[in-house]
Amino acid sequence: MRCPANTILDWIYGAACPPRTLAIEDADPTDSPSSVRFRGSRLHLRDDQRRAINMGLAGLPLLAIRAAYGLGETVIVAFLAALLAERQSFVIVTATTNVACAQFTETILCLDDYSHLAVLRFVADSALAHGVPTTPVDLHTVLKTLTGLYGDRMEERER
Repeated sequence: MRCPANTILDWIYGAACPPRTLAIEDADPTDSPSSVRFRGSRLHLRDDQRRAINMGLAGLPLLAIRAAYGLGETVIVAFLAALLAERQSFVIVTATTNVACAQFTETILCLDDYSHLAVLRFVADSALAHGVPTTPVDLHTVLKTLTGLYGDRMEERER
């Protein structure tokens, strides 16, 4: 059985099997959640946002969502990532800038119904040196807290 990563690489580098695609117009908006709780408020989703959620839940190994600034794509992708994380072991999300990654991370942490999810953000040392925004779930931050949280269970060499 092929893993999704191999399928994606084959698509990108021109293997004989073309990718399965789904147009947003083909997705039924009535099959997805109609709202999401975000920072204590209930946000009602538009049909195009619900279609995007359905596309993300359609089992495709790769999904790209692009929209004009201010249309809620960060909240929608964070919501979609949370839904997927509940169904499978992990979800990887990328963005074009470190600032966008930080914004996405903060957004997923503000989804009220998904605060139980384990979220981890990797930030390269070179990006940290340039002063990128940080979040409480950045890998370097999490690692610094381990001794305080689990020091009583660690041996001296593990600290």
